[in-house]
Amino acid sequence: MKDRYFQTWTWNSRLRRRCKWCAALWQRICGLFGHEPSKTEWGYSGGDTGDAWCRWCNKHMEIPKSELLFRLGKEGRGILNTVEPTTEEEGS
Repeated sequence: MKDRYFQTWTWNSRLRRRCKWCAALWQRICGLFGHEPSKTEWGYSGGDTGDAWCRWCNKHMEIPKSELLFRLGKEGRGILNTVEPTTEEEGS
């Protein structure tokens, strides 16, 4: 049986469809207490930072790759290792 991971970002995304200023107020209040990156909602496409969203208000944040590795544990490390960083060659 999986443990439940309580989040309220889905409520805020529904609220945004009905009342944008209410959702913005929710994000401000959440920011006063400190945004917390979600364990389940994140993305990585190479580089030094990964994309994450607050588990309470759905605010987008960029967090360092090292912190992302720490938060995801063993399962996420395999995913992050499959993404090869691209190197941009300088124009000649």
